[in-house]
Amino acid sequence: MIERIKNNQSDMFYLREIISKPVYSRFTTSDGSIVRRKSFMETTTNIPIDMYSDLGYMIRPVYAEAVGANYNAKLAVAEVIRNRANDKTTNSAAHGWAAIFRNIDTYQAVVTQSGQFESVGNNTPRYDNPASMTRPNGKRNELETNAFVQSVSAAMNATNNNTHTTQGAMYFYSPYIKAPAWTNSLQQVTVPNVSSSVFKFYKY
Repeated sequence: MIERIKNNQSDMFYLREIISKPVYSRFTTSDGSIVRRKSFMETTTNIPIDMYSDLGYMIRPVYAEAVGANYNAKLAVAEVIRNRANDKTTNSAAHGWAAIFRNIDTYQAVVTQSGQFESVGNNTPRYDNPASMTRPNGKRNELETNAFVQSVSAAMNATNNNTHTTQGAMYFYSPYIKAPAWTNSLQQVTVPNVSSSVFKFYKY
């Protein structure tokens, strides 16, 4: 569920968690019979999404790397980050490659691993401080805000719904740069509704 409240304050994003707990009750009927009932009580908690939480470390590069791309591309980038965090290096070891994700099991560790994402460590405002792009000079930039909202949604979708649009892709790059050498050793993946002129995705 996505709900957006527009006002003049800084944007905040929340992960809405609904917890259902059983509640038991009993009562005696007029004929003396004891009846037991089970019902459920739901409580809703809105958890603030901190840009320096583990999920925040996924959101920021999704926004920075795929700001101008569609939602499907943002979801695919989020999946690559998730896939790396979940990778147990079985495939890379089987191919004789270095197990570079062996101790990389959080989004923060994936994103901050040296030299893996173009937007990280290069003073990219969209990664370093998304608010500076969505609200430059205190005024809302709707295009940037919408792109950031989509990035939040994509990160949450990839994390909570275990989406699989990239078929386990571990790498991507933008074709405006020369194809990296590693593309010769990996299998290219076609991601639905993501043009290969925007991103190319690869798996072991």
